[in-house]
Amino acid sequence: MKTLLSLLSLLFAVTMSCFGQIREYYDSSRLGADLSLSVDTLALSSVVDLRCALVDDKAVRGDSPCWWSFAWNYADGRNYEYVRVRSRGSDFGDLLDRRAVVVSVGVVAGGLDSIVESVEVRKDVGAVRGYLSLALEWRDSMLNVYFGSKSLNRIMAVDRRHPVLSDARIMSEGRVDVEYAVVETVPDPAVELASGWDAERLRMRLERPLDDMEGLWTFFDRETDDYRARLGGRYTLACVADGSGGYLLLYVDGAEVNASAWRPLMIKGRLATTQYENNYDLKWYDSVMSPMSSEDFAVYDEEGLLTLNFPIHRSKIRMSKRPVSRYRF
Repeated sequence: MKTLLSLLSLLFAVTMSCFGQIREYYDSSRLGADLSLSVDTLALSSVVDLRCALVDDKAVRGDSPCWWSFAWNYADGRNYEYVRVRSRGSDFGDLLDRRAVVVSVGVVAGGLDSIVESVEVRKDVGAVRGYLSLALEWRDSMLNVYFGSKSLNRIMAVDRRHPVLSDARIMSEGRVDVEYAVVETVPDPAVELASGWDAERLRMRLERPLDDMEGLWTFFDRETDDYRARLGGRYTLACVADGSGGYLLLYVDGAEVNASAWRPLMIKGRLATTQYENNYDLKWYDSVMSPMSSEDFAVYDEEGLLTLNFPIHRSKIRMSKRPVSRYRF
């Protein structure tokens, strides 16, 4: 099992984001009688890894009457998508009989079953009633399917978007023994950094700021070590109190690196108060939305400038106030 989980992690590494992957492990006790599990519908990408065996499977000629599958977008027993695993014998009872496993991607809509794509696998299919591993990876509107008895190998890529319903489950015809199920997701940073502010409410707030920190701050100048840090843009940020003594820095515009990913009023940084007046601990999200060092800090000085300091990167950025009335959100 450790080998398969490490393979899964390698598989999933290509989709790692700044927020890291979240892993949910299910065994038979956690799956419950209905073998149900959950997929994060807001994730940037997801992987489901299963290892199951069909207790009632038998060597037969043609397709086995037994199968097991993973179903997602599960609305009810008549509406869901699936990947199904079913064994097949070429000529049962003959010396030339050769076992294979058919892996199919399909859709059940209104009770009608339609196969989208199917692959017959002849290598690394294990023994009848033996454990088989199936891994599904949703990324960039594609579903990659990996399969094997001893190792995971990609067997197909199908145009299927990420699940939009959280309910999923393991289904079978015949008794199925689930060794484990693992769901790994990479959160969408755009969702994680959503502030909840809208333009009209923000404008009204900044026209009547609670203190000198609240307002629009725009890029003034910088001192950066280009070998250690790359300037992500000449940002304009809205600073608003967060209700707990600190402040949120909301992105308004100015991104130059990864600009298409940054949407107005996403959280660009957080300021937490310290024991020193006008000094704040800074949690800054870089151009790819990754949180930077916990040693970063900000200073509001007597000149009315807000300085964002990144000591590990030997860099700092100074920002100055901009009249809210001159800016169109």
